[in-house]
Amino acid sequence: MAAEYSQGKLRFNFPADWTLAEEETSEWPRMVSFQIPGGGYWTLCHYPPQSDRLPLMEEVLATFEADYKDLEQEEREEIIGPAFVDGYDLSFFCLDFLVECAVRSYEAPNGTLDWFYQAESEDFEARSPAFRAVSESLLANFV
Repeated sequence: MAAEYSQGKLRFNFPADWTLAEEETSEWPRMVSFQIPGGGYWTLCHYPPQSDRLPLMEEVLATFEADYKDLEQEEREEIIGPAFVDGYDLSFFCLDFLVECAVRSYEAPNGTLDWFYQAESEDFEARSPAFRAVSESLLANFV
């Protein structure tokens, strides 16, 4: 079963069992984050139109690098729904757990989107279809 998030120019479906953990709708960047049952999260940052996505993506990556010294990263390009996006696939240890994370970026006339989702390595593959479905819904409604 799906729920819908709708705030300003952002509208997308997400699994009904996800919990809205944080939301910023009055300041830039607009941000929304969901916690996922059993661990993990999906977070979106919406920047104003004409924001250059490359420095924003580098800032996100620098934050992960500062927090996780053993960070491994691989550049990624893919088509999600109607959009070509790029970003990074990351893996790192948090406490004693290996975590996988996907960081993606997309620039459109409505603004720039940076989003990332993560879960423990052993759960990431099983959660990937939901992560992708939310990303597809986001981009289908934003493009």
